[in-house]
Amino acid sequence: MADNRPFDLDSKSIAALPIVNHFLARLHLPDLFAAYLPPPDPRSRVNPVATLGAFLRCLIIARTPLYSVSEWARPFHPRLLGCPPEQLNDDRIGRSLDRLFDADRCALLTGFVLHMLQTFAITPQELHNDSTSITLTGWYGNADGHPMRGKQTLRVLYGHNNYVASPIMWRRRGNSLRHTGSA
Repeated sequence: MADNRPFDLDSKSIAALPIVNHFLARLHLPDLFAAYLPPPDPRSRVNPVATLGAFLRCLIIARTPLYSVSEWARPFHPRLLGCPPEQLNDDRIGRSLDRLFDADRCALLTGFVLHMLQTFAITPQELHNDSTSITLTGWYGNADGHPMRGKQTLRVLYGHNNYVASPIMWRRRGNSLRHTGSA
């Protein structure tokens, strides 16, 4: 006997998540988060490691604002994100980011960079980390360098950064990038 009941189609997107997940797995990022983040609050229903992993995937693929991460995540299968999209609201991501703030971020970053260098056979001379100019939008009245939970917070200074909107050409010479002027 044929089943003539209507059915529902639940389509899911994959986008670049399989590629991103491949590299995050090779970098052992969830393991590093688990090793360096403080233990999760026992009252929390969401694992901060999974939440930060899903948020990182969002930053890599779409760079959506914090309040819309769950909307961005909705079309994806939870296995690709590491947690169900409905668990990615801004409060939960914020609490997970608080756990990251409380972590030993220097040790986390050092562990990440050392593992990345080894995994991808990169020498330190091939890296270029220019974090001298960061653009922030919005109000950051509490970002005044005061201590919070035993750690110094960042201090936001207002003014003009070094970001230049016109394209700048860089040329690879050996293992470094050299500025060759504007395009």
